[in-house]
Amino acid sequence: MVKSGINFGETFSANPKVGYQKGYNRKIKDLDNFKQFVQIHGSKTQEEMAEIWPTPVSDRTIGKALKKIGYTRKKKLTDIEREMRKKDKNLGQKSEQRRKKS
Repeated sequence: MVKSGINFGETFSANPKVGYQKGYNRKIKDLDNFKQFVQIHGSKTQEEMAEIWPTPVSDRTIGKALKKIGYTRKKKLTDIEREMRKKDKNLGQKSEQRRKKS
Protein backbone atom coordinates (compact mmCIF):
# COMPACT_ATOMS: atom_id res chain seq x y z
CA MET A 1 0.00 0.00 0.00
CA VAL A 2 1.54 3.28 -1.10
CA LYS A 3 0.28 6.60 0.24
CA SER A 4 2.04 9.96 -0.11
CA GLY A 5 5.20 8.31 -1.36
CA ILE A 6 5.59 6.10 1.77
CA ASN A 7 5.34 2.36 1.51
CA PHE A 8 3.29 1.52 4.64
CA GLY A 9 3.43 -2.20 3.98
CA GLU A 10 7.14 -2.32 4.75
CA THR A 11 7.60 0.46 7.33
CA PHE A 12 4.40 0.52 9.36
CA SER A 13 2.94 -2.22 11.49
CA ALA A 14 -0.15 -1.96 13.69
CA ASN A 15 1.05 -4.82 15.91
CA PRO A 16 2.30 -3.92 19.40
CA LYS A 17 6.01 -4.09 20.14
CA VAL A 18 7.14 -7.16 22.02
CA GLY A 19 10.08 -7.59 24.39
CA TYR A 20 10.51 -4.09 25.75
CA GLN A 21 9.96 -2.96 29.30
CA LYS A 22 7.01 -0.79 30.28
CA GLY A 23 7.42 1.49 33.26
CA TYR A 24 10.47 1.59 35.47
CA ASN A 25 12.54 -1.10 37.11
CA ARG A 26 11.41 -1.25 40.73
CA LYS A 27 14.13 -1.32 43.36
CA ILE A 28 11.93 -3.30 45.77
CA LYS A 29 11.00 -6.34 43.70
CA ASP A 30 9.90 -8.88 46.32
CA LEU A 31 6.70 -7.33 47.69
CA ASP A 32 5.96 -10.32 49.97
CA ASN A 33 9.33 -9.87 51.67
CA PHE A 34 8.69 -6.12 51.87
CA LYS A 35 5.28 -6.72 53.46
CA GLN A 36 6.92 -8.78 56.23
CA PHE A 37 9.50 -6.01 56.67
CA VAL A 38 6.68 -3.46 57.06
CA GLN A 39 4.89 -5.60 59.63
CA ILE A 40 8.07 -5.71 61.72
CA HIS A 41 9.08 -2.06 61.25
CA GLY A 42 5.63 -0.47 60.82
CA SER A 43 6.15 2.05 63.61
CA LYS A 44 9.03 3.71 61.76
CA THR A 45 8.85 6.52 59.20
CA GLN A 46 9.63 5.93 55.53
CA GLU A 47 13.01 7.57 55.98
CA GLU A 48 13.88 5.23 58.87
CA MET A 49 12.69 2.21 56.87
CA ALA A 50 14.86 3.28 53.92
CA GLU A 51 17.92 3.33 56.19
CA ILE A 52 17.18 -0.20 57.46
CA TRP A 53 16.24 -1.78 54.10
CA PRO A 54 19.06 -4.14 52.92
CA THR A 55 19.65 -2.39 49.57
CA PRO A 56 20.07 1.37 49.20
CA VAL A 57 16.65 2.96 48.54
CA SER A 58 15.11 6.36 49.15
CA ASP A 59 12.17 7.16 51.40
CA ARG A 60 10.12 7.88 48.27
CA THR A 61 10.85 4.36 47.02
CA ILE A 62 9.61 2.99 50.34
CA GLY A 63 6.48 5.13 49.95
CA LYS A 64 5.81 3.79 46.45
CA ALA A 65 6.20 0.20 47.66
CA LEU A 66 3.91 0.89 50.64
CA LYS A 67 1.26 2.22 48.28
CA LYS A 68 1.72 -0.83 46.04
CA ILE A 69 0.97 -3.24 48.92
CA GLY A 70 -1.94 -1.12 50.17
CA TYR A 71 -0.40 0.53 53.25
CA THR A 72 -0.54 4.19 54.13
CA ARG A 73 2.57 6.12 55.01
CA LYS A 74 3.42 7.41 58.46
CA LYS A 75 3.38 11.15 58.89
CA LYS A 76 6.62 12.99 59.49
CA LEU A 77 7.89 12.98 63.04
CA THR A 78 8.08 16.77 62.97
CA ASP A 79 4.32 17.00 62.39
CA ILE A 80 3.63 14.68 65.30
CA GLU A 81 6.07 16.51 67.57
CA ARG A 82 4.53 19.86 66.60
CA GLU A 83 1.05 18.63 67.55
CA MET A 84 2.36 17.28 70.85
CA ARG A 85 3.96 20.64 71.65
CA LYS A 86 0.69 22.44 70.87
CA LYS A 87 -1.20 20.12 73.20
CA ASP A 88 1.41 20.57 75.95
CA LYS A 89 1.29 24.34 75.51
CA ASN A 90 -2.51 24.38 75.64
CA LEU A 91 -2.52 22.20 78.77
CA GLY A 92 -0.04 24.57 80.43
CA GLN A 93 -2.20 27.60 79.61
CA LYS A 94 -5.33 25.90 80.96
CA SER A 95 -3.63 25.01 84.24
CA GLU A 96 -2.42 28.63 84.62
CA GLN A 97 -5.96 29.88 84.02
CA ARG A 98 -7.28 27.51 86.71
CA ARG A 99 -4.68 28.78 89.19
CA LYS A 100 -5.64 32.39 88.50
CA LYS A 101 -9.34 31.63 89.09
CA SER A 102 -8.60 29.94 92.43
